[in-house]
Amino acid sequence: MLEAPARVHAVVLKEAIAHGQRVEDVVVLGRTAGEWRELARTTCVGYQRILPVSGEVDAVEVRFTSNRAAPVLAGAAVLGTLTR
Repeated sequence: MLEAPARVHAVVLKEAIAHGQRVEDVVVLGRTAGEWRELARTTCVGYQRILPVSGEVDAVEVRFTSNRAAPVLAGAAVLGTLTR
């Protein structure tokens, strides 16, 4: 959950490559007024994947829908602007 509603521009995901590339499919969801909607979908995260998104949300969820083994992330970030 974000500390306040924000206009989201990108979601950044990084896998811990030392453990191998494990993610095969990932979906990023955003919540607005209690409703969840898909912001982005991609395959293979790898070292770093920057997913451009657009929308004003109050929460972001990342779902790994297919992976070779348990995902190990080195980092994740939501880039945007607060809209207070």
